[in-house]
Amino acid sequence: MTPKGSACSITVGKGLTTMKPETFDGLQMVVENSAKLRDEFVANGIEVSDVDTQEWGIFIYVKDPDGNQLIFQHLVPYNA
Repeated sequence: MTPKGSACSITVGKGLTTMKPETFDGLQMVVENSAKLRDEFVANGIEVSDVDTQEWGIFIYVKDPDGNQLIFQHLVPYNA
């Protein structure tokens, strides 16, 4: 899967890796609005962290059904 306008692809399928469930910690994806995405997760019954606001981004964390942690980051403008 390659999001529109992205140079990054994600491959999903059986037999693509030898990693065991719950061993992948930290696939990070940039999203347009992490707070809005969190609301969508909650509305669909998905357990998700509170919004974590840092100077360099706004994050939410969720575990997939296999226990792997996914991180969604909303980038904040850089003011030099």
